[in-house]
Amino acid sequence: GLMAVLQQADSAFAQTASPALTARIQGVRSEEAQSRKLRIERLNVDVRIHGTIAETTITARFDNPGESILEGDFTLMMPAGAVVAGYALDVAGRLVDGVLVEQRQARIAYEARVRQRIDPGLAEVDRGNLFRTRIFPISPHSGRTVRLRFVSPLDRRAGYVLPLRKTEEIGTFAVTIEATGVARVPDVRIPAAGEGDWNDGGRRFAFEARSVQLDGDLQIGWAAPAAPLLVSRHSNGESFFQIADEGPARTRADAPRPRSVTILWDRSLSRRDDNLDEEVAVLRQYLEQVRPQRIELRLFDATTVESSQASTIDALVNRVRTVTYRGATGLDRLAAEPVRADACLLFSDGLVTIGRREVFHPECPLFALSSAADADRPFLASLARDSGGETYDLTVREAGEALARMTRAVPRVADVRSAAGQRIEYSLLEAGENGWRIVGRMPASGEIRVRLSGLGGGETERLYSASGPAAEADGPGALWAAERAALMAASDEPDREALLAFSRSYSVASPDVSFLVLETGRDYAMSHIDPPANLQPELLDEYRRVRDEMKQSETEARGRRLQTVLAQ
Repeated sequence: GLMAVLQQADSAFAQTASPALTARIQGVRSEEAQSRKLRIERLNVDVRIHGTIAETTITARFDNPGESILEGDFTLMMPAGAVVAGYALDVAGRLVDGVLVEQRQARIAYEARVRQRIDPGLAEVDRGNLFRTRIFPISPHSGRTVRLRFVSPLDRRAGYVLPLRKTEEIGTFAVTIEATGVARVPDVRIPAAGEGDWNDGGRRFAFEARSVQLDGDLQIGWAAPAAPLLVSRHSNGESFFQIADEGPARTRADAPRPRSVTILWDRSLSRRDDNLDEEVAVLRQYLEQVRPQRIELRLFDATTVESSQASTIDALVNRVRTVTYRGATGLDRLAAEPVRADACLLFSDGLVTIGRREVFHPECPLFALSSAADADRPFLASLARDSGGETYDLTVREAGEALARMTRAVPRVADVRSAAGQRIEYSLLEAGENGWRIVGRMPASGEIRVRLSGLGGGETERLYSASGPAAEADGPGALWAAERAALMAASDEPDREALLAFSRSYSVASPDVSFLVLETGRDYAMSHIDPPANLQPELLDEYRRVRDEMKQSETEARGRRLQTVLAQ
């Protein structure tokens, strides 16, 4: 039997090799049961780039040439900022799509299959962009296939980077790349010997190699988009835009220096394994560049806030270096006292575990910085955006770029509206030192007005108009929806049904919503889960039959209970 769950979860599966495949005989977790028979027979990497966003489909076929039944454990590092938008497993020789299910329900279904001694397969994604799937059984002289689809924004400097390092020998490794909405063909680097070719008028790249060991990255260079605004149509029928633009050189002038700066330093236990040295270095350089007259330090966790005035930069840095990290993360105590300053710097992973998130509204432009691979970036981004500031992910963004944007008069998005003046709910992507990247729903008018600060005196408005037909691409919609779903899940009183419906509408996994694949129609019926549309017809018939039998049994049971009550 087979069941698979794809979810967002906190885990520590990171490995040096990517992809990595290990096997255990009969799924027994011991050194004696490990097997080297299982291999990746074929690894297909299909990347479709539209403008500045990539959609990737990874298809992996595992082969078991031995005599034992094996469990496969497959891990893959995804690009930074990736959002899982699809998952499938082969059931009876056919790839079946996962259905999005509330995480608790998915876990109940998983445990039920285990209790029935139907060995499950489990697949998940952690906050550090590591994908993992465990598949059982993989029969002797047979194989299994998994398919993962994810969306990721291109990095403004590095472009697209997929780690493919220190692998065992792969039978066949194939890469295809399609580039649309770009001004030129991007550069491609393959971590294997051989040359690929662009064909189809320079729109499609193909590469294939046999019996290869990979040790490097699949890299696709940044290419400027064909137009500042590109429109795409999501598979659910909605239209989305992506805007990628930048300002003139004069925006490199220094910004007005803040006279007062408040440092909000999260000292909860979850921060202990962050890259604190880099955070301290950024903090020191920022203060040395702006030289504020007044510096306040607030060390906080869920239960206490310790406030102090720093006499010198050295004194503040020394205090931060000696912080003891303890307790849970919370904002209630921090929000109890107003935060007023010309600029605020928040150093946190954003993983609030106690109390309410929505109580914290700093009365200052907030720069939120994180160095944790598992940081809650959607929450930090919304917190900074609502205050007129920005968020910086130090795991993928250079410290110098973050400093430049905090200390120079760089363009910042203040507002996004339709031509008719209706506010557009948008998400920001990292755009380098001097640019801006925005994704959101496309208004019917076909025009978008973006209000920017930092392009000169006061605020500036840019008008963007759609030209040409919309491309078929899920990328902008998936990135936009993933941030919305994360914020819905993190609200103080989340509506689980609304979150599930929203996630299904855009096919995005989130910390509270999982992709689920079951083996039989009976499994779906017993778990009270609607099966995917592409489940085999005979399995759909089985699901409907068992579902109807269960409904009839429930109706009869209610009738018997009613008769018992009436008799009593």
